[in-house]
Amino acid sequence: MVKTVPFEHFNVNRHQRFAELVSNAHQFDTFRRSLVQRMIPIRARFDPKPPLDPRFPKYLHGVAFALGNSPTRWVTAGPLVKGADRIESHNGDGDWYEVIARLPCPDAELATLDQVRRDKATKRVRKDPIGPDFGLNAAAPQDVKPHRPLLALSNLEGTAAVLDVGRIDSVEKEANSTVWISNLKLAPGTPLVNAEGAVLLVRIKRGTRSYELPPSALDSCPEKPSDENPDEPKGP
Repeated sequence: MVKTVPFEHFNVNRHQRFAELVSNAHQFDTFRRSLVQRMIPIRARFDPKPPLDPRFPKYLHGVAFALGNSPTRWVTAGPLVKGADRIESHNGDGDWYEVIARLPCPDAELATLDQVRRDKATKRVRKDPIGPDFGLNAAAPQDVKPHRPLLALSNLEGTAAVLDVGRIDSVEKEANSTVWISNLKLAPGTPLVNAEGAVLLVRIKRGTRSYELPPSALDSCPEKPSDENPDEPKGP
């Protein structure tokens, strides 16, 4: 399945590899299967506090992806796993397994997961279009710009993951941060990649707000504006 969108300011000559990928059904499906192997569905469980019934926990669903090599790190959205009573990953065998989240600080935008189990029965895609290494690479910072075409997986927990085609719509600069906005509706933790499979951005959901950040946000903590007033002069 392919979802397409119109590309404003899309220059085929500048994005020849991307245009070739989305116009060739075989290459597109091979790329999709290669990306699927580097992602896992995860869910965060939040147990109700008294007097609510503990038998009915709340679950938030998202994804994690393999980033880098030597070692490979599994990365997901920080707000998804913050404060969770249990975090689980699904590796395709029908069961959920507990994993451990690591956040550099409580408000971190990106987190890493330990003890992730991969499906051992999964075979590597023949002539893997993303490369011989397992983990995804981070794209160059200069590649992240408005109207940049991108690809991202959705329906990872379904019978067949869908490779969506989208674009970066805009950038929002705030007092202490810069976030990107795409036109895709994705689960938190989803990597948005270019035609080479390099990660341009990662989907974050914080409350009702959705945005994307580059993978360079990993291991960093957002700056908080200071509410302190400057020192006032003391009395004589």
